[in-house]
Amino acid sequence: MVDEVKDAPASRKSSRLVPVLIIAGVMLVEGVAVFALSRFMSPGLPEAMADEEAGKGEEDFLVDDEYGEIALASCRPTNRNGPKAATVRIRVSALVRADLVEKMKERVVLMQSRIDDRVNFVVRNADQKHLDEPGLETIKRQLEREMDLLFGDEELIIDVLVPELLQSG
Repeated sequence: MVDEVKDAPASRKSSRLVPVLIIAGVMLVEGVAVFALSRFMSPGLPEAMADEEAGKGEEDFLVDDEYGEIALASCRPTNRNGPKAATVRIRVSALVRADLVEKMKERVVLMQSRIDDRVNFVVRNADQKHLDEPGLETIKRQLEREMDLLFGDEELIIDVLVPELLQSG
């Protein structure tokens, strides 16, 4: 009789523990299944995004026979000229004659803070409609004018390129 009394509390504990273990097991299996399913169903990163970090150590310019591209700035200014503030991520490059690429690369390194300041100035003071233009003509024109003033030569930069302009509100 004493043995029956001792076994009763142990069976109550185990009977309470079984549903908890079953629920925990089901949740674990469900979590693994959701993870595996989302991993197989979601597309991979686009090639351009996947290689974005890989190109960090490469040169900042490209040269072909006639023209060269030089990276000028990569900034994140905030534009408050619209109904709400927008943080803008922008990269700016310049198209120059191939024989001036090395000279321009040296000047860009020496003037990096001034270049970043001018790019930030243009983006912060731009109207929202200029940031929304499909070809960014107004922003490019303003950036080219600022770069011409900064470098002191209107013939040095052939064109200003904006390969990336992303806005987040």
